[in-house]
Amino acid sequence: MSAVAAGAVACGGESGQAGAPGAADATRIVTDTIEGLLKVESDGLTLQPCDAGGPAWVVEASGADLRSAVAELRVGGGIPLLARVVGESVNPPASGPGADRAAAIRVVQWVYLAEDTSGCVAGAGTGVAASSEPPTAEQEELASAAARARQIRAGLAEARRVEGRLVEGDASSTFTAFLGSADEVIWVDERIDLGEYGSREVEYALSGGALFYVKETGTIRDLSPEGNGELLPRGFEAAVDADGAASAARRSGPGFESGADAAVRGARSHLDRLLEQVRRRVDESEPIG
Repeated sequence: MSAVAAGAVACGGESGQAGAPGAADATRIVTDTIEGLLKVESDGLTLQPCDAGGPAWVVEASGADLRSAVAELRVGGGIPLLARVVGESVNPPASGPGADRAAAIRVVQWVYLAEDTSGCVAGAGTGVAASSEPPTAEQEELASAAARARQIRAGLAEARRVEGRLVEGDASSTFTAFLGSADEVIWVDERIDLGEYGSREVEYALSGGALFYVKETGTIRDLSPEGNGELLPRGFEAAVDADGAASAARRSGPGFESGADAAVRGARSHLDRLLEQVRRRVDESEPIG
């Protein structure tokens, strides 16, 4: 069974009830974390909370990236996933896909996706109950940075790029850096191979030469005394402020015991070494794809 942890946000209404389709003013019920069965339908996504009756239409907030996360699991249409999300209940769209649904959920950030749905019996009250707490300021800031990063990524098709490789100890990485109009780096995709200890895929988004968002997903081998040496999923996502510190972050899995600021410092230091290669190649006018 596959699972993906820590990413964008999602959300759900407390009971799956919302105003009638096409209502002028959305009736919103702000919630905290909720679990449910997420399905890929022919025209979009639906989420049926474990503690509610029927499925709700999913409306993705900017930067939520839920559809991309679902695509990574490569499940067929109609096959449910167990999803843990955060967000709010809203009215269904007034027209188009989802307009015929009785309820809708605005996804702000997804937290967890898994193919094993045994922990959720939709409608049977076995899910994580929603609370009345709205998304925190940190969640909102992280979602904003993620949305800003997605805007950059969406425009990379025509960007000049530099590909490279970096070897440090037992770790080796391949990366692609994307350049802006003034040959400044605006985005880096990197895959890090840690051999038997796991792997990572990292996205770096930059503005004015400074890192403002980083997202990492991957696996790490559990070498703790109480562990059994298995590969565990881990994820990290952070908004980075002007001083280079984590202004908002989300972590899952082992390997982040030193905190978000330490993780961001490590990411910035590693990114600096990648950028040294990029600058050298640009200065030497090596072929760029």
